[in-house]
Amino acid sequence: MNIRRCTKSIITALLAMVLCLTGFLPLFGMQTVRAEEKEAKIWFKDSEDNADSGKATFVSDKGGIVYASVEKFTVGQGYLIEPTEVSFEAGETYADIIEKILKANGYTYDAQNTGMGFYLAEIDHADSGVLNIPQCISNMSEDAPTNDKHKSNPYKDTQGLGEFSYSNYSGWYYFVNNENPGLGMGGVKARDGDVVRYQFTLYGLGADLGDKPNDQTGGIKALELPNKDSVTKNLALMRQILAKDDKADPEGIYKNVLKIVTNMDSTKEQFAQAEQRVSAWLAEYPQKKAEREKAAKEAALQKKYTPAKTTLRSIKNAGKNKVRLTWKKVSKATGYEIYRSTKKKGTYKKIKTISKNKTVSFVTKLPKKKGTCYFKVRTYRKAEGKVYYGKDSAVKSKKVK
Repeated sequence: MNIRRCTKSIITALLAMVLCLTGFLPLFGMQTVRAEEKEAKIWFKDSEDNADSGKATFVSDKGGIVYASVEKFTVGQGYLIEPTEVSFEAGETYADIIEKILKANGYTYDAQNTGMGFYLAEIDHADSGVLNIPQCISNMSEDAPTNDKHKSNPYKDTQGLGEFSYSNYSGWYYFVNNENPGLGMGGVKARDGDVVRYQFTLYGLGADLGDKPNDQTGGIKALELPNKDSVTKNLALMRQILAKDDKADPEGIYKNVLKIVTNMDSTKEQFAQAEQRVSAWLAEYPQKKAEREKAAKEAALQKKYTPAKTTLRSIKNAGKNKVRLTWKKVSKATGYEIYRSTKKKGTYKKIKTISKNKTVSFVTKLPKKKGTCYFKVRTYRKAEGKVYYGKDSAVKSKKVK
């Protein structure tokens, strides 16, 4: 057997064992399979199979919704899958959840059946190929990977991301409600309201994700990171709203918050502010939505009921110091308002309201003072308890002698 290939197989097996024990993606009872080839339902062993682990399996007797994300923050590539709501049925596990969201987003993966159960080795097309390793990870130790000093990616041909990508201690990890369950995903049943974050660990087998130090990595000190469960759930809720209401976020809060949350070098203050912005947006959304709907309804009514403007056709003498105004009839108008001013661009005063649609003339007295009088007519319409006004007609004038 080729020594190099044998050595790699041994290392892979050892790494898989470590990852299974530390909360990576072991899906108990699943056979080795390419995701796109699997059609039959996958069955998982019951909780008693994990009785020797010393940890209880989470059990759910009903279905519900979890809030899930797939993250590549450790290599500076943001989300593979942004926070999303995932429905599940009674008895489904976090193996089912990751399978659902990967399939729903068109991703395939490589899996290996180890002695500890199913182990997710790599996700195809998960690597953009552009590394932007956070400074907090590069500062973890002298051996920590940096943008200039790191291992190659063995899945470059498929743009995959998985074990040994850029580091000897890399792979896929998961947290439920900000904790490493300590069991393979096939042994952890989903519970309604849980937040599950599937995360790529670059260095320290989870230490860069804030998990406790691992003996296999020489006790690398874990990073102290903020709990992102709340913002993950809120981003999932916000994303669901935006999918149905594309006008709900004119300020671009969602995108701005993503930049802060996905950047592991963001300060505590920046993260807290981003978290607060999403919470405030969700709290304010119902009222703002109602206001927008009200405004939209009013705009629709305005468009529907606003009458066309009329044309002031003539101003003729109608006796001593009197004139007759005549205008064009507007079919959908309830009536007309007559306005007068002594200056063309001055303030116009309403001198008469005509309440009949068919009335298209009006006789009025002129001021005694010599000069010029300016007139205009405005249509109006009454509908659904409101009055809607058309545009003013063009101004016509009459000299006062």
